[in-house]
Amino acid sequence: MMSIAYGVLLLLVLAGGLTPSPATGDVFCDNLKQVSKTLPKNTSSNSEHFATSTFGQAPDVVYALALCRGDIVDDSACGECVAKTFEKILNVTPPPQQQCYRAANLYDGPCVVVYSVDDILGTSNTTGGSGGGDTPHTIWNVGSWGSWGNWSIGNITGDAGHDDVAVAVNLLQALLVRTVQKAASPAVPGRFATGFTVSPVVFYSLAQCTPDLSAGDCLACLNRLLGMVNSTIALRNGGQIYATRCYLRYEAYEFFYNSTPMLLVRLPSAATPAPAPTTTVTPPSVPTATVKHKSRKFPWLL
Repeated sequence: MMSIAYGVLLLLVLAGGLTPSPATGDVFCDNLKQVSKTLPKNTSSNSEHFATSTFGQAPDVVYALALCRGDIVDDSACGECVAKTFEKILNVTPPPQQQCYRAANLYDGPCVVVYSVDDILGTSNTTGGSGGGDTPHTIWNVGSWGSWGNWSIGNITGDAGHDDVAVAVNLLQALLVRTVQKAASPAVPGRFATGFTVSPVVFYSLAQCTPDLSAGDCLACLNRLLGMVNSTIALRNGGQIYATRCYLRYEAYEFFYNSTPMLLVRLPSAATPAPAPTTTVTPPSVPTATVKHKSRKFPWLL
């Protein structure tokens, strides 16, 4: 199984744009630094590699969460990722250097850190619904700009005359739907699922919610992201889209960390129509003749 290098980053500032706070004597920044010291260990020591933190007093309370991807099974790797992500958040700031933002999130490969001065941990902000102000985003990278960011610049290709593209898109959509459903299943621990297809095209998929979501809230959050993979973007060979509480990704290459996909999605088996019933016809001039007509057999392409 292959691994992904660190470094595909996005710093998104939530809740009203970039609002830096002077670091000198700034209580919120001091609170954020305290959270950055405790949340990595709390995340790595949690069996689901997920942790939240509420630190400080109003109006300088820091609400934060950290989550490692479900295929990151090593506690140390999870904790290191969260710690490095906090370090980047605290260091990647505009001049003067001693500033911090009131809200930000950073997706850094195998983990995510989100914090805000607003309560992102409240029950009203768990589904990523339209009323929660949690706008889905994707990770942007150079040379791959799309409506929401990091969609592969390569498209699914095929012989349009033989509906190869349509078959591939339908298979991809089926894969994403199945992956989303499995991640949100009450029977699946950690609100995490992966899948893949093998023929006629190869895709790998991943869906995850923060494990404190109910199965219904997880499904609602992921379905919101799934609905944004419209007919145009579904022609892409890969992409990532996420909100604070859930994440959806697919690629034409394997991107899991030393794990086997949980789902295999195939095209339905080709079906052959049953032959038409034999018909007996008696021409008037030949009363005793029997003529049998047999139907041709055509395979179904599903």
